[in-house]
Amino acid sequence: MSGHVFSNYNQAADAGYPAAPMGATVDAEALTRQRKDAARRYERGDYAEAADLLRNVVADSIRVLGAEHLKTLSARHALARSVREGGNPVEAARLFRDLVIDHTRVVGADDPRTLNCRHNLAYSISEGGDAAEAARLFRDLVADRTRVLGADHPDTLAPRHNLAYCIGQGGDQAEAARLFRVLAADSARVLGADHPDTLNARHNLAHSLREGGDRAEAAPLYRDLVADSARILGADHPDTLTARHDLAYCVGEGGDRAEAARLFRDLATDHTRVLGGDHPHTLRVRHNLASNIGQGGDPAEAVRLLHVLVAARTRVLGADHPATLISRHNLARGVGEGGDLAEAVGLLRVLVADTTRVLGADHTCTQHSRQLLERYGG
Repeated sequence: MSGHVFSNYNQAADAGYPAAPMGATVDAEALTRQRKDAARRYERGDYAEAADLLRNVVADSIRVLGAEHLKTLSARHALARSVREGGNPVEAARLFRDLVIDHTRVVGADDPRTLNCRHNLAYSISEGGDAAEAARLFRDLVADRTRVLGADHPDTLAPRHNLAYCIGQGGDQAEAARLFRVLAADSARVLGADHPDTLNARHNLAHSLREGGDRAEAAPLYRDLVADSARILGADHPDTLTARHDLAYCVGEGGDRAEAARLFRDLATDHTRVLGGDHPHTLRVRHNLASNIGQGGDPAEAVRLLHVLVAARTRVLGADHPATLISRHNLARGVGEGGDLAEAVGLLRVLVADTTRVLGADHTCTQHSRQLLERYGG
């Protein structure tokens, strides 16, 4: 749930909830229809349209039912969720933060709806990039849900997962791995070994280990996860494909570039079949395939693949998309390693100018491209 509870309709309109036309009549039944219409649009992925409808629903609910009516609060929750899914986690966090206050006052601090708002607030803050603040909020929520619902309740396990994730995002991969290891065991015991949440905890355990440098333990965890995910969810399920991607990436980081390239090549074929050749995930797999081929000792083949990939990413994502810029960097590096320093310098000069314009002079990608340009004498 999200937003302010307002004492009167004029305040709601001032806050950005559109007022109904003069003389318009909206009753509770009409509000129910509008909420269902917004829910259908949300389920279709039309988050902006859902949010537009819900702003009207919230305003009318305040006028017809009252600011503290549970259906008004529910509409605000749906609005905040639509705003977040539509790509504005900062605004969603503002809405959820206000709604936590209002839920606490209306239904109490320990009510499941209040706890749910706190979860969504922390999640939105995490999506907005503040991992430390999100971790603090999730830690408090875990304590309260454990007290209110019990340690084994699914709604307690969920913020434990997000707490571990935020800790990892904040850079403490060892602590994240420790939390995910315990969570995976608890999830298997409570929900079952084949539950999607258990698989997700196992995936994030492997990810934390890999990010922390323990690829020797991460790789077999990924292999087991790929097998179980294919059995439980299906070989073409997005989670199975993601696990296969991360396994291949881990294998390549561990030094076996030939095996990683084999895994990425098979995965590129399956991604193209399942998602399409232009899907961003397919393009990401093709990028990592070319990278491992190049680092495996075949720069000419890597350059060939990267030429095609840069064109595809430019067409699909745009010339200024960070993923396109990264592929352009790898292409220039491959050209340089292949011995054509003049061509590499030309590519890098244009790339440095573009990354500076798009990402800023101090961005890591800009610095890496500038360093490579200097190394090649540009």
